[in-house]
Amino acid sequence: MTSKTSPTVFEPQARPHLPKMAELVAADIRARIARGELPDGATLPLESELTEHYQVSRPTLREAMRVLESEALIVPRRGSREGARVRAPSIDVAARYTSHLLQYRGATYGDLYQLRLILEPPAAAMLATANNHDALTRLREAYDA
Repeated sequence: MTSKTSPTVFEPQARPHLPKMAELVAADIRARIARGELPDGATLPLESELTEHYQVSRPTLREAMRVLESEALIVPRRGSREGARVRAPSIDVAARYTSHLLQYRGATYGDLYQLRLILEPPAAAMLATANNHDALTRLREAYDA
């Protein structure tokens, strides 16, 4: 007697996200900026040097540069014989992304006000006891404003 076995059924499984090479290159340059290895105003190496360093094609490198440009971490110099210029992370860019995220998550002005009530008093107390003249001056200016 032969036994019938059902065929093996492969259920769809979530495949892990494997980053594209451009994402990895952008992540490495982003990390170097964050660590201060590439300071504000520094010039990145030429495209040919970067493609050789990362062992990627020009289109892959250009995609990575577009990612960093969209994050306002570099300023490309088209037609220049120099590489892109590094820009320090900006509080304005962080605020814009945070604003989009809060809107997406449905945060209200009441939520923001409640968060301020939780965070600001201890932060002001820390500054007031820090014996930092510049910080105290800025705290007073912010309070007056």
